This record gives sequence, structure tokens and C-alpha cells, in this order.
Amino acid sequence: MDVAVFKDLTLKLLALADRMEQRDERFVGLLAQQVAELQSAAQAVSNGGQALARDALAMLRSQARDAVADSIAEAVKASRTQLEASASSASWSAREVKEAAMELRKQRGFWLWAAPMALVAGALLTAGGSSFLLWKNAKELTRAEFGQDVLRATQSGALTRCGKALCAKVGTKPKRFGKDGEYVLLQD
Repeated sequence: MDVAVFKDLTLKLLALADRMEQRDERFVGLLAQQVAELQSAAQAVSNGGQALARDALAMLRSQARDAVADSIAEAVKASRTQLEASASSASWSAREVKEAAMELRKQRGFWLWAAPMALVAGALLTAGGSSFLLWKNAKELTRAEFGQDVLRATQSGALTRCGKALCAKVGTKPKRFGKDGEYVLLQD
């Protein structure tokens, strides 16, 4: 993988992470808004039910109809119980939505941590592969240079065949190399 592709992938991953974060923020904002609206609606329903009950009782008491008032009071009490159950359900739903939003934030945090780690791992793999190729190519280049030296020595006549044996022209006073002088410099 070359550096330009790696940079392009890095930029794309960072852009994706940014878009995910923006989307998550919008989602959490919408969830918070809906929770507030649910709580507000539950409170309004509860307040409206209580006001209705007070008004109905006051009207019935003023007309001295205790029997009807008792029946209405029971109905209002049942309605109030239903309203309280609805308000409790709405509060429970709001808590669930908040927990889901918190879980979403945790997941986003994990991905924002994991994506750079994956990029670093990819960069290390790319660097290692490139280093290996450079090392391998350097060895091949050294072999090719040796082959060219042998070819030049053969073309100049410094290295030739003498019947079935290989001969080297070393001159009258050859320069010696090696630990014990076992190598001599070919003349070109």
C-alpha cells in the first residue's frame, strides 16, 4: 500500500468518525428533546386530571349531590390512577432512552479509539513491508553489480578461458587482498 492511498484512507476514516460523532450528537439531542416532551406531556396530563377532578367535585358539592359526587370522585380516582401509571410509564421510557443514549456514546468512544489504532497498525505494516522490499532490492542490486563486473572483466580480456580452465590476467606485480593475500587484483 503506498503512502498516498494510506493517507487517503486515513482521511476517509477520520471523516467517517467525524460524521458518526455528529450523527450521534444529533441523535442524543433528539432523544433528550423527546424525553423532555414526554415528561412535560405527562405532567400536563396529570395537572389537567387533577384540575378536572377539583372542578367537578366543587360543582357537585355546590349542588348538594353527594351521591353523584362520590361516584364521580371514584371515577376521577380511577382516572388519576391511570394517569399516574401513564406518567410512570413515560418516566420509565425516558430513563430507557437516556440509557440508550449513554450506550451509544460509549460505542462512539470505542470506535474513536479503535480507528486510530487500526491506522497505526496499518502504517506499521506498510513501513515494514516497504523496508523488506528495500532490503531485498539492495541485495539484488549488489548481485547485479557483481555480474556486471565479471562481464566487464571478460570483455576486457582480464578474465578468459585457457583451454578448459578459467584464467585471469593479473599483471607482473599484482596487488594482493585478503587476510593472507590469497586474492589478486585483475588487470583490465
